[in-house]
Amino acid sequence: MNSRILAPILFLGSLTFACLPQPKGAADAKPAAATSRKKSPGDQPLATTFDVSVAGDSAGRPGPGIVRFALHITNTTTRQLELDFPNGQTHDFVVLDSAGQELWRWSRGRMFTQTVQNRLVGSRETVTFEDSWSAPTPRGRLTAVAILNSTNFRRETRVEFALP
Repeated sequence: MNSRILAPILFLGSLTFACLPQPKGAADAKPAAATSRKKSPGDQPLATTFDVSVAGDSAGRPGPGIVRFALHITNTTTRQLELDFPNGQTHDFVVLDSAGQELWRWSRGRMFTQTVQNRLVGSRETVTFEDSWSAPTPRGRLTAVAILNSTNFRRETRVEFALP
C-alpha cells in the first residue's frame, strides 16, 4: 500500500476508535481500592499527606457544619516531576460510612474538560488540592478518601474522622 495513503487511513482509524461510545456504566465505575506497600521515603518520588478537619456551622455553633479536605503532594526528589492527568479532574474526595458505603463524592455531578493535562511539580515542591463538604448529616466515625487522578503517579490516601 502506498505510504501516502497509509498514514491518513491509520489516523482516521484511530480517530474513529477514540470516538466510539464507552460501555454503559464505565464513567460511573468506582475506582478499585489501592493497596499500599510500605517503602522508605527515598523509594517514593511523591509524599502524600491528607488532612481532614471538621468545623462548626457558618454561625460558629458547634456540631457538623463543614468538613474540609486538603491533599498535599510533595515531590521528594531533586528533579522536577510531571503529573499527567487524563482529563480536567486532578483529584477527588470521597466519604465512606463505617460499612464502607459511599456517602458523598466531591466529583459527583461535576463536569470536567476532556483534555489531557500535565502539571509540573518542582524539586521539594508541595502541591495542595483543597475542597469542602458542607452541612453533612451523618454522625459517627467516617472515612475520607483522597485520590490523586494522575495516570503516572496515582495515589489514594484514607483518613478516619468523626462527626459529633
